Amino acid sequence: AGLSEVVRHLLGGEAPQRRFVFLFAETQALLRGELGAAAAGEGVDLEKVVELEFFPDTPAPEEAASKQQPDWVGAVASAGAEGFFLAGTYDGIVRYHRPGDAAALASVRQHQDAIKT
Repeated sequence: AGLSEVVRHLLGGEAPQRRFVFLFAETQALLRGELGAAAAGEGVDLEKVVELEFFPDTPAPEEAASKQQPDWVGAVASAGAEGFFLAGTYDGIVRYHRPGDAAALASVRQHQDAIKT
């Protein structure tokens, strides 16, 4: 059995199809491939106790629909705990965006010059 199967068994079947990523605790190097080969590549002696750390493997994020922003955004700031944010651009406009789809809810010309901070 592979290490993921062993961990699933030790967790009591809480994560039936979950895969895990392992790393050598001493070197903080990810374990890739077969344990013996990875240990040899990291200089880890398997004749001693080897401590491995594990965490759930997560798939790469999928790119969601995105809103085009001007390439001249000079500053971004949080606008509250709900995830709203402000974007200041080089044309002097500040835009207020909602979280999730980043739609601009309001905009105002704040400066004659570029907003950089």
